[in-house]
Formats: sequence, C-alpha cells, structure tokens
Amino acid sequence: MIATVLAILSGIFWTITYLLIIRRSIQDKSVGMPMVALCMNIS
Repeated sequence: MIATVLAILSGIFWTITYLLIIRRSIQDKSVGMPMVALCMNIS
C-alpha cells in the first residue's frame, strides 16, 4: 500500500518537474535539460 502511494506520488512529482522544465525552456528560449540527462532519467 505505502509503496504504491509512493510510486504514484513519485510519478506525479516527476511529471510536474518535467512540465516546469519545459515551461522554463520556452520562457528562456534555450535547452531546459541536456538530452543525455533526459535519456538517462527515462531509462
């Protein structure tokens, strides 16, 4: 039960983090996160 809740919360917070990175990169008109870091994070 606790593991499931933590996994769901982790997914929600990572989604929020990526959305904020995208928002910031659009505002700054630059790369928000290096591609290598993104690939390593997803895998």
